[in-house]
Amino acid sequence: MKKRYPTLRLILGDQLDIQHSWFSTVDDNVLYVIAELKQETGYVTHHVQKICCFFLAMEHFAGALQDKGHHVLHLTLDDTSGHTNLTSLLDELIERFSARRFEYQIPDEYRLEQQMKAYAKSCAAEVTAFDNEHFYLQRHELPEYFPKNKNLVMETFYRNMRRRFDVLMDGDKPVGQRWNFDTENRKKLPKDIDIPAPRYYQHDASAVLDRLERHDIKTIGRPPKDKLSWPVTRRESLNLLTLFCTELLPSFGKYQIVAGRCSIRESRSA
Repeated sequence: MKKRYPTLRLILGDQLDIQHSWFSTVDDNVLYVIAELKQETGYVTHHVQKICCFFLAMEHFAGALQDKGHHVLHLTLDDTSGHTNLTSLLDELIERFSARRFEYQIPDEYRLEQQMKAYAKSCAAEVTAFDNEHFYLQRHELPEYFPKNKNLVMETFYRNMRRRFDVLMDGDKPVGQRWNFDTENRKKLPKDIDIPAPRYYQHDASAVLDRLERHDIKTIGRPPKDKLSWPVTRRESLNLLTLFCTELLPSFGKYQIVAGRCSIRESRSA
């Protein structure tokens, strides 16, 4: 890793999108930073398996970026323990790598968005915020769909989005000639229905669990008994989505409540 990077870019734990426009070009003058932070584990108490998923996903994503030729600095709780918050870490990194520009994707979470806006005013480097490219709408468009002093329901917004972006539409009509099937979401689960077994993965989370204990991170829930069973890479997530769409979605609406309870029961017994 070089000693100097003119541009430092921050990637948050919920911004692990390899298709983001940032990554379309490799630039040796850009350093991407992915960091485990006590700030993000302590503002509320998280489920221990959720934290394991995030930290393992961040680690895998850092490796995926490096495989594509990007310069990446992946920091664990051990590396960031000397910083009370994100902005303190950023100040140290900007100075360490003599960065003249700091760039970040706008956080989805209001708390973090406000923190980054405030930091932009005090940062020693030139700061630029980028869209995180997570949503159909740009933020400046939201007032058009949610005007003040009007009673609104999400159903109306969903329909407008489907029309505008041609999602599940057949011309100007919804696919199947109905906007939703909510009225069919109360059927009792038949005794003879075949519920596909959940798909589990096998990830070693022991190093993450050790770090959580070492840094006294408060959590809720039970840690994985052996291996973490949730997906932590894009490929695994797409495989799970395919499973849901092909085997579960056809009956999801009909038996949503009961099937959801079955899934929870299966997960707890694994």
